Amino acid sequence: MGTDCERVSISDRELGKVKTACTALKCVPYIALLIEQKKEIWIFFTTLSHLLEIQPYGTANVDWNMTEADLMRYLADPEIMALELNHKVWRWW
Repeated sequence: MGTDCERVSISDRELGKVKTACTALKCVPYIALLIEQKKEIWIFFTTLSHLLEIQPYGTANVDWNMTEADLMRYLADPEIMALELNHKVWRWW
């Protein structure tokens, strides 16, 4: 993963594992993304099919972009469940 406001890449190999497992278990494939930024932790849930609709394949992966515009688009999308956690470290060794 890069720095804040960049992207998370999901490899074609990992997506293949999700598809294979869900085919064997006869269930709908979902993707969960956990993205930690400086002051927030974002968790997104969506179906694999919806992910591939909104973020088509690049050369060998799917990118989940985290620009402000992309974030607003995800939050407005009824097929993406989103959770934002804010945190503050009071003391650390």
